[in-house]
Amino acid sequence: MFASSKSPFYPSTQQLTIDTIDREEYARLAIVHFAKHNVKFPHEVFDAIYDNYEGHTWYVQCLLNRLYGYSRDVDMDLVAYATRQIISELSYPYADLLKAYPIGQVRLLKAIAREGCVKEILSGNFISRHQLRAASSVSTSLKKLLDNELVYPSANGYTVYDRFMDLWLRTQPF
Repeated sequence: MFASSKSPFYPSTQQLTIDTIDREEYARLAIVHFAKHNVKFPHEVFDAIYDNYEGHTWYVQCLLNRLYGYSRDVDMDLVAYATRQIISELSYPYADLLKAYPIGQVRLLKAIAREGCVKEILSGNFISRHQLRAASSVSTSLKKLLDNELVYPSANGYTVYDRFMDLWLRTQPF
């Protein structure tokens, strides 16, 4: 029933691995689909959603599905509202998930979320800015977060894997 013990709050019925869909094809499909139901969905709003989630189909589709359910013209205020609603619904599962992790790992995860993407994760500047422990502790915490797929490395640095969790973490106190 669940896709992974590392992310127990995501039932497998919600996930399907799909490569990034071409921006223009995806925009055309979404705009036409909304228009069939007399809902205006400006191309620039789609572009903002697509860019915000770097074209990751699951997040884009989740947001489009929520917006479609509102049955009203889409603008950035509605996108912000929909995003807040999704994150609100996920806040308890996220909080429960973090209870299973030591405070050092949670603080590192929050620090990564606040930065968005961290290139020099072991730098003294990053560690002191977020009042983390020594570089060796950060390194150990990072390894666990990577192993548990809460953080992933990219060419640009380390990022929180779940984009909605990333947004939620940014609102959480240290």
